[in-house]
Amino acid sequence: MNKTILNCYRCFLCSWLVGLSVLLHASELNAQNQRQEISLTREQARIASETAIKAGNPDLAIQIGNGLLLADSTDPQAYFVLAAAHLQRGDLRSGRRAARQAYQFADTSIQKFDAAQLAARIAFADNHYTTTQFWMRRAVQHAPTQEIEDQIAQEFKQVRSINPWSLNVGVSIRPSDNVNNGADTGLNTIDGVPITGILSPEARALSGIIGIAGLNLGYRLRRTNRSQTSLAGRLFVKRVRLSDEARSEVTRVSDGDFNSTYAETSITHDIAIGENGFGSGSVALGRFWSGGDPSYDFARLSLSRGWTFGEQTRFSLNGLIEDRSRIDPASEDAQIYGLGAKFTHDRTNGDSLSIALTFRDVNSINVNDDFATTSLQFAYSFNKPVGPAHIGTSVTLGYLDYSQYNVGFIEVPGGRQDNSVQADVTLSFRNIDYAGFIPTMRIKAGKSLSNVSRFDTREVSISFGVQSKF
Repeated sequence: MNKTILNCYRCFLCSWLVGLSVLLHASELNAQNQRQEISLTREQARIASETAIKAGNPDLAIQIGNGLLLADSTDPQAYFVLAAAHLQRGDLRSGRRAARQAYQFADTSIQKFDAAQLAARIAFADNHYTTTQFWMRRAVQHAPTQEIEDQIAQEFKQVRSINPWSLNVGVSIRPSDNVNNGADTGLNTIDGVPITGILSPEARALSGIIGIAGLNLGYRLRRTNRSQTSLAGRLFVKRVRLSDEARSEVTRVSDGDFNSTYAETSITHDIAIGENGFGSGSVALGRFWSGGDPSYDFARLSLSRGWTFGEQTRFSLNGLIEDRSRIDPASEDAQIYGLGAKFTHDRTNGDSLSIALTFRDVNSINVNDDFATTSLQFAYSFNKPVGPAHIGTSVTLGYLDYSQYNVGFIEVPGGRQDNSVQADVTLSFRNIDYAGFIPTMRIKAGKSLSNVSRFDTREVSISFGVQSKF
C-alpha cells in the first residue's frame, strides 16, 4: 500500500500509443489563467498523471485519468490514477469505486495486486476495516513474492486487531462410517443382566456424509488498554446424508432425523489481571435443534482465569453453569456444571503442545439424562511442514458415568459407564491457498466401550475443509 503510482504502473504500458486530447487549466501551466488544449500520447499522459500525483496536484491527475477513459473505458491504469488522485483529495468514496474498477479491468496479476493494495489503503483511510481486510486478501492472492505475502499477513493481523467486527466461517465435509453414533454390533447386551436383545437398524452404525458449517460473528463494544467487551453470535449447522447402503437398511428414519443446529448470542468481558494474568466472563443465550425440531433453550454463565509465563507458556482455569429448558416433550430440564483446565506451551522450534482437562456434571430428573463426563486431551502441532502439509495431532480420552440408567424397563446394575478414545490428524496445505484460505484434511478414528452394548461405537472418517492461514 506504500508503492507510488510510478512503481505500481510502470509495468502496465502497452507498446502502442493512442492519441487523446486533455484540457488543462492554464493556472496549472502558467500565470495567465488561460485554457490550453494539448495533444498527448498515451505514454505522455501516463507520465503527466504520475507527475501530477507526485506534485500533489490530484485535480490535474483526475483530468488526465478521465481523458484516458475517453479513449478506453476499461483502462485499468486510468482507474488506478483516478483512485490515487481521489485518495489524495480525500474523496475516499470515489477512490474506493475507482480502485475497484482498476482491479476489475486489470489484465495481469501484478495489476490486480497493485489495485487491491490501493483499494485496501483507501478503505483503511476511510475506517472501513472489514473492507480493508477483504482487499488485503485479494492482494495476497496476487502477491508477487512470498516475502510480500508474509508482510501483508502481518498487516492483516494488525488491521484485525483494530477492526471492531470479527467474522470466522468454517466449512467441512466428512465421509463417515458412523454418521449417527450408532452401535458397532446388532446385539443389545447389558453387563450383569442375562438378557440379550436385537438393536433396530437405525440404532446401528450407518455410513454417509456429514456436512458441517460454523459461523461466528462478533462486535467489540468497548476496549481499553486493560479490558474489552464484545457481543457475539454463533451458528453451528450439521447436516447428514445417508449412503445408499444405509438407506436400504433403514425405513423409519431419514437424513433429517440426524441433523442438528445450534445457535447462541453472547456478551463477553475480557480483562488483564496484574502483569501476567487475564480473565474473562461471558453470558450466553441460545437454542438447540435436533432432527429439525427445537430440543431445548439454554442460558450459560462462563468464567475463566489465566496466567502467562514468559512468551511461550500459558495456563488457564475455566468454569460454567448452564441451565437447559426443554422444548421437546420427550426430554427434561437439565442443569450443567463444568470445570476445565488447559496448559499450552510453544516450543522454541515453533511446535506447540497443549493439554486440556474437562469435567461436566449434568443433572436432570430423568435418570437417562443425568450423568458426569470427564475428558483429557493431548494435542501437538508441528511448525515445520512434512512434505506439502503442516500437521496437527490430538488424542482425547473420555469417561462417561451414569449412576443410574434404564434400558426400557430394565435398570442397568451399577448404572452405565463408557470409556472412549479418539485420535485425529489434521493436515493443512499452506502452499495451496486462495485469498489466504487453505484446504485442510482431517483423519479421525474413535472408539467407545460401554457396559451397555448399544453404546459400543466406533468411527473412522476423513473430513475436508478450509481455514484461514493468518
